[in-house]
Amino acid sequence: MIALRKAVREYLVMRRGLGFKLKKHESLLRNFEAFPTGKKASHITTELAMQWATQNRHQQPAEWAVRLSVVRGFARYCSATDPRTQIPQHGLLPFQPKRARPYLYSDEEIRSLLCAALRMPYRFQRGRLRPWT
Repeated sequence: MIALRKAVREYLVMRRGLGFKLKKHESLLRNFEAFPTGKKASHITTELAMQWATQNRHQQPAEWAVRLSVVRGFARYCSATDPRTQIPQHGLLPFQPKRARPYLYSDEEIRSLLCAALRMPYRFQRGRLRPWT
């Protein structure tokens, strides 16, 4: 699929021109561009993207989601010039990243931290604002 290879190259040039580094994206997209040749695909479909994203059963579902996300962005780009291109929807893979839950200090904990900072030794900091900052 020469058109896909050319589209990958143009997509990477355009995104890098916008300031993205795309180190992992490039290797994934190069791998994706080689995948359809064995499948005889003439354009990107959701089924093709899912097959490629989940082809390695040894990877974690998180990696599958990353792979599909990369193809989703590329498919969005390709859809501007090829109306047959299907953009895989969000939520096709069951993986949902778990974000760290932030800890919110109570007013009492903040007061305690500030008082402890004021009691810090001044070692080599005489007359400085370190305890206050």
